[in-house]
Amino acid sequence: MGFMEKAKAFYADMRRDVPACYKSEDTEEPFDKIFTKPLGYLFTRFFIHIGWTPNMVTILSMVIGTVGGVLFYPDSFAWNLVGVLLVIIANILDSTDGQMARLTGQKSALGRILDGMSSTLWYIAMYFAICARLYNDPIPFFPGHTWGWIIWAIAIVSGLLGHAQQCTMADRYRNIHLFFLRNKHGDELHRSEDITKQRHALPKEGATIQRIQLFIDGVFTLSQERITPTFQKLFNAYLDADEDTREGIRQDYLEGSRKYIQLTNVLTFNARAYLFFALVLLKVPFLYFVLELLGFGALKIYTQHSYEKLALALLDKYNLPGRDDKKPSVWNKVFFCVGVIGVAVMLMNTDFSGVDWSGTVLRLMPLWLPSLLCLWGIIYALHALGYGTIMGWRGKGVPFTQLLRVSISGFALNHVTPVGLVGGEFYRVLEMKPLLGTEKAVASTLTFTVMNTFSHVMFWFTGAVLYFFSGCPGSWVVTVGVSLMALACGAGIVLFLRYCKRGLVVSVMHLLSALPLVGGKIVSLMETRLAQFEDIDQDMEAFYRRHGDFIMTILCEYGARMLEAAEFWLIFLALDLNVPYIYCVVALSCASLVGNLLAFIPMQIGTREMGLALAMGWVGLASPLSLTASIMSRIREIIYTAAGTLMMLVRNGKLPTADKTQMLDTVDDPVENAPESHADWEPPISEGDWQPGKTDGPDAPKEVPLA
Repeated sequence: MGFMEKAKAFYADMRRDVPACYKSEDTEEPFDKIFTKPLGYLFTRFFIHIGWTPNMVTILSMVIGTVGGVLFYPDSFAWNLVGVLLVIIANILDSTDGQMARLTGQKSALGRILDGMSSTLWYIAMYFAICARLYNDPIPFFPGHTWGWIIWAIAIVSGLLGHAQQCTMADRYRNIHLFFLRNKHGDELHRSEDITKQRHALPKEGATIQRIQLFIDGVFTLSQERITPTFQKLFNAYLDADEDTREGIRQDYLEGSRKYIQLTNVLTFNARAYLFFALVLLKVPFLYFVLELLGFGALKIYTQHSYEKLALALLDKYNLPGRDDKKPSVWNKVFFCVGVIGVAVMLMNTDFSGVDWSGTVLRLMPLWLPSLLCLWGIIYALHALGYGTIMGWRGKGVPFTQLLRVSISGFALNHVTPVGLVGGEFYRVLEMKPLLGTEKAVASTLTFTVMNTFSHVMFWFTGAVLYFFSGCPGSWVVTVGVSLMALACGAGIVLFLRYCKRGLVVSVMHLLSALPLVGGKIVSLMETRLAQFEDIDQDMEAFYRRHGDFIMTILCEYGARMLEAAEFWLIFLALDLNVPYIYCVVALSCASLVGNLLAFIPMQIGTREMGLALAMGWVGLASPLSLTASIMSRIREIIYTAAGTLMMLVRNGKLPTADKTQMLDTVDDPVENAPESHADWEPPISEGDWQPGKTDGPDAPKEVPLA
């Protein structure tokens, strides 16, 4: 066979094999059809010829892409251009490994893990290089200011709230489209509760890697479900519907989704990467973060709104359950952006030159970090004791170690969710339900939440009293504000002690119903959930009559709050600052109040720092030092949050799959007691073909979140 005949045969094979690797004609990007996939096929045939495996190609793409990302650090057009070419080659190789796996049948769990890590490593390298490059550069329109740590903060926000959220949403809606396109053969659309069920079904021995994989995939899928709430209602209704209704929903959804699927693709790799390349070569790389947050962010909002509107229209058309539910508010996202802007402004106006990071903070870390971890071990033990006292843990046979584990894990979930009750409280109910039953678990957890909130009010009142006791160190405006806070907290304490003896929730609801703007919504809520609120009040009333346990719980929770102030006292001692303990209480109460007033901001980002800096400024403490203290506290918080998350994994803690309103409904666990109408729905993954965060095997494009 001559050269021309071989070339024609090769071209025929490529025209046959490349389309076979598509997910679908609907979802494949034109650029990939024309450029990435054909070149990837050439590499595929080459690596098969020399005997390489798909995993070897994946590792090569990771190395080449990471090196290319690092080459964006020099302010040199030539080096940056080399970086662009290397990342493009890495992306082509990223397509190659999948095509090789399909053609050779060489698929493995390790390959799927490596495949999901590749583009994440590229972007980490690219972001890191740009931040290091801009660190000492002046900020445009702000003469005299350099980027410094501000660019790192912007990159983190852009990566987590921009890149990760956008790719997570795009991946979900593409999977949804493929699920309906492939009808009964669609195995793309995973559900977090099915993944959790499979993880719990794994043998206790010899399945550690699979357990970790399923846990990561469950968290990723849960995050996707939370940004597609209306579709989740449609999906659940679809699973319960008859065959004719399912087919109608399938056809209508595909017709509507085809209008937006290519717009959704813009949020994935190609448009994002080539925009990044262009801005770097034009020497304005900082604009990428702006466009990622604003430009791609606006497109995300538009496409997400369009898809959710489509799902809502189908709920109405087929008269399905969930069609009358209200849409979630977007105000939390708006206020979160306001908080991020506040952090950026604070950082821009803070002089970090007075902080000796390497000489003080890092050098003394072996001293202050273990001290803070031990202190918070005592604090969590007090929370566990208070929680156990409410439920009567000795009589229920609940080990204290389990109470401590649930307390740490529950607060870890509270720290990372916009509103704590979304995660931590529901998790506590799930953990305690096998021991107490659903009703008692819900009642004990809600009562603990009320007592925990009351301890906050007591702590704020204590801070106000100590502020006056220390001679009102703030300005007259601050003194007036603290006076109002003291009056409000004092009134709250009196009202709590007065009303909790005959129930609290219904009484508070009646008071709130008289407020303007929100009063009507409170009345409507009471009309629909009055019976549940009355049950909670009965539990609270019964707990109050157990006077010893009631007082014990208050002392545990209030003592925990007062010990939290000792954290900053220890930090200031490590920084060789003699700050009186009462000032630490005043400062932390101020920071806590500001953070809880803006509780919709996850981890109280920026709010706690600003509250602490404000309060410590009253005693003449420099702003950088108060910020340093807050950062040291954040390090401890991250460690305990990670530990709490790990405890959920090691001890098989369940991931929350519902919002806080479900705590008011005595609903059994959705995994262990699935509705009978879902009996014909099998988990979409199995031990042999599970793919972490993927949609269609090793060849799936890697729109994996940056984080």
